[in-house]
Amino acid sequence: MNVPIDPEYPLARFIDQTLLRPAATVDEVIAAAESAAGHGFAAFCVAPCYVKDVAPILRGSTVAVDTVIGFPLGFQTTTVKLFEAEEAVRLGAEEIDLVCNRGWVRSGRDEFVEIELRTIAEAVSPVPLKVILETSDLTPEEVLRVCEIAARAGPEFVKTSTGFFGAGAELDTVRAIKDRMGSLVKVKASGGIRDLKTAWAFIQAGAHRIGTSSGMEIMKEFSLLK
Repeated sequence: MNVPIDPEYPLARFIDQTLLRPAATVDEVIAAAESAAGHGFAAFCVAPCYVKDVAPILRGSTVAVDTVIGFPLGFQTTTVKLFEAEEAVRLGAEEIDLVCNRGWVRSGRDEFVEIELRTIAEAVSPVPLKVILETSDLTPEEVLRVCEIAARAGPEFVKTSTGFFGAGAELDTVRAIKDRMGSLVKVKASGGIRDLKTAWAFIQAGAHRIGTSSGMEIMKEFSLLK
């Protein structure tokens, strides 16, 4: 059922505004952080090298400093990812998006996946950990299996995609995760979400966060409803 967009909905608090273009300059990142603070998004996600630049800008705001680990491929060793995550927190990261090793998932190495997720979740706690699945590379059964592993291992969220590969977020995938997992793990939909209609559809499907580089444009559309 299509639910009309509620103009009073706290939409900004569902958005993780993202700037992960490899060639983005520090000036672009700082300007985007200032804009994110003004919009009151849930988080602003940047490359690890820019965490220390945006942390002072977002300090005192409602916007968390978010960064990515093992990005975008996820096949680094657990030791390397652990170092990245701990360093990011030291520099001021308040949320972590970790790319899952989907080769391990497809190989049936579930215990390796679980150890990695638990190790990093415990190391960065109480900083929330989101596990990026890259759902377009996995079967529906593999997606749900990783979600069950995440629920056991400690991450707070599973995230559909890096936005760098494949189809990005899909409504059926988010619905399937919500149907299987309920409240055991939250869902962040990301990849290809560029307008208000699409963002709203994912929220209605059960997403707790929307990862997008188009947050400002989405909020501009949203403001026209009021």
